[in-house]
Amino acid sequence: MIMAISDENNDGQSIYYPSDEFKENAHISTMDQYKRLYKRSIEDPEGFWSEIAQDFYFKKGPNGPFYRYNFDIHKGPIEIKWMEGAITNITYNVVDRIIEKGLGERTAYIWEGTEPNQYRTITYNELRRQICKFSNVLKAKGIKKGDRVALYMPVTIELVIAMLSCARIGAIHSVIFAGFSGDAIAERILDARSKLLVTCDGCYRGTKYIPLKELADQAVQKCKAKNHYLAAVIVYHHLKEPASLSHSGNASKNEKVGGKNGLNVVKPIPSALGINGANGINNINGLKCNDNKNNEMKSMVNSIEVKNNSSNVTDKITEKPKEHPIIPWDPDLDFWWHELMNTADDHCEPVWVDAEDPLFILYTSGSTGKPKGVLHTVAGYMIYAATTFKYIFNYNGGDVFFCTADLGWITGHTVNVYGSLANGATIVLFDGTPFYPDAGRLWQIVDTHNVNTLYTAPTAVRSLMKYGDKFVKQYSRNSLKLLGTAGEPINEEAWAWYFRVVGNGRCPIVDTFWQTETAAPVISTLPGCTPMKPGSASFPFFGVVPAIVNDEGRELTGASEGHLVFKRPWPALMRTVDGNHKRFEYTYFTRFPGYYCTGDGCKRDKDGYYWITGRTDDLLNVSGHLLSTAEVEAALVEHPAIAETAAVSTPHNVKGECIYCFIVLKNGFDYSAQLETELKSQVRRRIGAIASPEVIHVASALPKTRSGKIMRRLLRKVARDERDELGDTSTLADDSILDELFQTRSIYA
Repeated sequence: MIMAISDENNDGQSIYYPSDEFKENAHISTMDQYKRLYKRSIEDPEGFWSEIAQDFYFKKGPNGPFYRYNFDIHKGPIEIKWMEGAITNITYNVVDRIIEKGLGERTAYIWEGTEPNQYRTITYNELRRQICKFSNVLKAKGIKKGDRVALYMPVTIELVIAMLSCARIGAIHSVIFAGFSGDAIAERILDARSKLLVTCDGCYRGTKYIPLKELADQAVQKCKAKNHYLAAVIVYHHLKEPASLSHSGNASKNEKVGGKNGLNVVKPIPSALGINGANGINNINGLKCNDNKNNEMKSMVNSIEVKNNSSNVTDKITEKPKEHPIIPWDPDLDFWWHELMNTADDHCEPVWVDAEDPLFILYTSGSTGKPKGVLHTVAGYMIYAATTFKYIFNYNGGDVFFCTADLGWITGHTVNVYGSLANGATIVLFDGTPFYPDAGRLWQIVDTHNVNTLYTAPTAVRSLMKYGDKFVKQYSRNSLKLLGTAGEPINEEAWAWYFRVVGNGRCPIVDTFWQTETAAPVISTLPGCTPMKPGSASFPFFGVVPAIVNDEGRELTGASEGHLVFKRPWPALMRTVDGNHKRFEYTYFTRFPGYYCTGDGCKRDKDGYYWITGRTDDLLNVSGHLLSTAEVEAALVEHPAIAETAAVSTPHNVKGECIYCFIVLKNGFDYSAQLETELKSQVRRRIGAIASPEVIHVASALPKTRSGKIMRRLLRKVARDERDELGDTSTLADDSILDELFQTRSIYA
């Protein structure tokens, strides 16, 4: 049934309403019902959340107030506590509890690889068995409650197993995005004081090979240089292609290293854990596999014909040659995942922990350039993640949920692991890109696995729009019931295409606003009841009290625009910056005492809808990922040619925002295409590909105040070519610099 669309309102804004058919199966089907639940969550938070907590298993209830907090720095240390003293285990609740409901043979995960029709599945029963085995592996390596474990892996079932194994034994996991450089990995290992690293030999993004083990080894060496030594590096054999080990350190007695002239030799290792075994069954891990890709190594470019079964359309794709990977190996430190798992016991009792014990650390960019270790705790996160997943995605038993987010981001943690499993969902994990082998890949996955809910980033929607409707309409997408977006605001054109073409005009779109710090959506559409305004995240979720304040911290009422803040915590709000509570207080609570400051601008319209307008601090939101201006600038200024630099964001048709860098060269250096390549490569190497500047603009100087502070506000105006909207420039030391930047903008932008 096509959803109803109202006439445009007085502001010319189209409003879309859920269909009667969708409402029939909605948990919340009217705005009155939403308002009643929301009112109770604000007026009686203890009653509201304690009732929800009854669905989960606790060995013991809280021994004091159900929750307490202080948001006012002038009244003492910032503090957030929920259910302190209660005893539970989150892995037990999201896996064992589901099995005990009789759902053990339900598929927990469908893993879709880089190549089409390469997939694996695992049930809740088998997931628990693998978690218990890896929990025992971690314990055998000396990991215990409170220890930190770094996980640097692509989107795999094994990463989920590693996360949940840490949680099962009370260890704290720190997942590091598999696109980060060796420097970025080392920085996070050192900051978290991680005792063990879990990684992979390598992975492919489309046809691009990512040498994960090599990058991990760079990080290990950097940690050693700072006297931080890991107990072990556990390596999952993810590659399907045959690979070789390149040894360092002492050889094990089973692997001869050093032939003639003392040169290292390489030892072939088998294809990935039997993934190409008889009948497509992975006999080592007991995971069902289906891999139709010919794995013979090619030394020349292959032409592949990809036949679309639903439309008989054949597209020709050129595949880049895949080189024989060489895997660096230190037998004194490195251990194969499958070898350790082969001998591990498949029973492991959960370690019962306090509700406020740490669950995970996840790093997000900070305005100082040093990433912040956002720390989330067990029970509040568990309850809020499960509740948002149930209501925002209108989860009903048996639904298949597909979120394209990497597990290295908070979206992946909450909707692909903890929140979804807590509801007994079947989750699709995608270890590829939406454009390989063609721009129909997401729609192929939707049809193959009968996906009911698709959740992705506006950047992906805008990127896929460029290819037109052809690739979408090659597939039926009849299984889809709900669409969603996260990571950044979505523009109305992209929203309309997503709704009209991808959803066939019948699927509601949930537009969700959240951050690493908030742990789960805090402002969102509810698909069965919220009239949708394209581009607006609409209304607050249960327990969330937003406000808009001006620059002086005065709370604004009615239709207004300013800084988005929150007046009280919900169960999953971050508790601290790991190891640096003062930084937590300074970053989020000093600018507007009494409020949690998001760092985002926001406007509220006359109907009470919230619209996120972008960052108000020195952070960049690129393709839904926050990056620090200081971090990008620090990477650039390391180059010997650079005297000074400043990075700002500017709108981008696909990414939403991109990085626009201004540089001042040292005397004796000239700008060239080679220097531009070097600078972009340096940022990629220091941070990762996501931080690579879109534009590098050379200047004789940067606009500064008389006290020497760079005026980034004016640089953002230059990047956006907004000469007529400069505002107050009375503190600018030299007006001529601004004129120069506007005059030369067309050369670089």
